[in-house]
Amino acid sequence: SSYEALGPSFTALSGRTQQCLVILSFGVTMSLSLVASLWSLKTGRLSKVTGLDWEVYLILFCCVGLSLLVQAVWAVARLKPGDRFDSTAFAVAAFTSMAPIISDFYDTLKDVIFGALCLQSEHLMIQILGVVSWLYLCLFHAYFLLVTDK
Repeated sequence: SSYEALGPSFTALSGRTQQCLVILSFGVTMSLSLVASLWSLKTGRLSKVTGLDWEVYLILFCCVGLSLLVQAVWAVARLKPGDRFDSTAFAVAAFTSMAPIISDFYDTLKDVIFGALCLQSEHLMIQILGVVSWLYLCLFHAYFLLVTDK
């Protein structure tokens, strides 16, 4: 574990608080991805080859980095005297949050870009597929966050 309780035990967040934080995280990720993709679609910058412009990817990457820093500061502020995190905890969290293929942020962004590319099509059925893929993405996350037992 990357957390060592050297003093009194660490107080975990309640299940409800954890659920709210995950909903907030997904909501912000989905919103930023939609805004970036729809802006790129509207301005004609959405590419079938690269998806978004590199500057847009950079802005989104910086938003994820800022989110990680806020989480790290919050986690450290909640430490009890004498407790500490392992020196690799932030690096592991950053890698798993930002790395292509394994991070939820990357996967959500990829799915949102797919929907935007579908909307770019001239064929109505493909445009409908794009909207349905966005609905599926939201409903899939909502099901696992709100309906399933923990």
